[in-house]
Amino acid sequence: MGKFGPGELHAIAVAKELAAGRVLIDERDGTQFARQQGLIVIGTLAVLEQAASVNLVHLPTVLGELTRTTFRVPAALIRDALARDAARRGSQGDVTS
Repeated sequence: MGKFGPGELHAIAVAKELAAGRVLIDERDGTQFARQQGLIVIGTLAVLEQAASVNLVHLPTVLGELTRTTFRVPAALIRDALARDAARRGSQGDVTS
């Protein structure tokens, strides 16, 4: 097993017990282990992008707040998520940011 904590192990165990098929994990080793267990891994950015796509959150605001926490993700992933969000909002005619 890799370097991940009891939180990841618990999330994987619960997902398997519930036959959820999916688990929310961001940590690299936990993600790899979950995939080895046959689970589809969904990360925080994907959840937030999906929420933004149905106008539940304003992605630039939420990601700005998230980056001020202990959450760590490569800056390129944040930029890519924001670019996809801007393109989506642009295609919907939304000119607010």
